[in-house]
Amino acid sequence: MWNPEYGRPYTELGRDPDAPWTSAEFTHIARIQCWYEDCLAGSARRVLFCDTDAFTTLLFHEVYLGAPTHAFDDLADRWYDLFLVCGLDVPWRHDGIREFDEQRHWMHDRYLERARTSGSPWLLLEGPPDARLRKASGAVDRLLAAAKPRRPAEAGHHGVRCLASTGRLADPFRIRAKRGNKHASDRH
Repeated sequence: MWNPEYGRPYTELGRDPDAPWTSAEFTHIARIQCWYEDCLAGSARRVLFCDTDAFTTLLFHEVYLGAPTHAFDDLADRWYDLFLVCGLDVPWRHDGIREFDEQRHWMHDRYLERARTSGSPWLLLEGPPDARLRKASGAVDRLLAAAKPRRPAEAGHHGVRCLASTGRLADPFRIRAKRGNKHASDRH
């Protein structure tokens, strides 16, 4: 199952493109993104692929507003069992919404720092898209095969949590996989 990015339609359809961004908007985006994830996690068979997470929204808050926020640290600190961080060997491409090519390395360093300090296993994915997909799929398969949580389940947070990348293979997204489910695995 796929959890789409909420910030994109919010940006494209829900706001005046000429209005300056506010901290409240980023808090709203993070909370709705996590709400989507929690709602869809109950329906996912084993894996919920998520396009983004609240940590990424924290970074965009800092990029757009020039200062960090702590308004939704509780959401940005959600637990992941696996981090899949895509390398920067895929060229940045402006898609009409994405900006700040110059911050790409800074943001990537923050994703790597988060993965390294998370206490969870992590993998840097580099190379052509098919190689990245094979590595990511293998890592998720191994985690699902282990079938035991690394720490007790928290209220509202069950299953395997991963940080990975979108079809552009350059931005983070999350995967949540339910353990112990006898249904066939969702494609990943």
